[in-house]
Amino acid sequence: VLLVIAGYIAVSVLVVKATMRWARRNDRSATRWGWAAGLLMYLLVFWDFIPTVLLHRYLCATEQGFWVYKTVEQWQRENPGVAETLTPFDTLVEFTEPGIRVGYMLNARFARIVVSKKKPWSLLRVSVSEERVLDRANGELMAKQVKVTSGYGNFSVGGKGSWKFWLKQPDCNDTRKQFFQYLEKAKRQGD
Repeated sequence: VLLVIAGYIAVSVLVVKATMRWARRNDRSATRWGWAAGLLMYLLVFWDFIPTVLLHRYLCATEQGFWVYKTVEQWQRENPGVAETLTPFDTLVEFTEPGIRVGYMLNARFARIVVSKKKPWSLLRVSVSEERVLDRANGELMAKQVKVTSGYGNFSVGGKGSWKFWLKQPDCNDTRKQFFQYLEKAKRQGD
């Protein structure tokens, strides 16, 4: 990868120098033509970098977060005696339903579901996903987390587009720990 990057930089420098030479020979502004050639070489590969960073930051500021609609303690007060009967599922119990990408049962009453994964702008690799904790007996929403991610995935694993490692932006979800603590609390009520 480093060799490819170094090769591309070398080719870019040669293209800029050749463009500037051509501009001087044809009585054009070498500076303007050089900058234009450099910008073109940059945009051939990195055209989506700045828009991805801007969209990621905007969505982190406006959509990302963790909301608790009902605490586990409130639910226990409203459902006396039920929490003691719940035992956490040690194995992953997965399910799907219409409108749910994937769901995982935490115990006989609570589930963690991924509701949606949307791409606000199809040309950029920025997506927003929403996870919810539900009381499956009545469908009540207990808590939700909205995450913003960007990039193509892990470079070391590979896959389509993963070589564009610069598109992976830092995780802006500072509430992830709170969400997982809430999940554990909902899952392990009967312990």
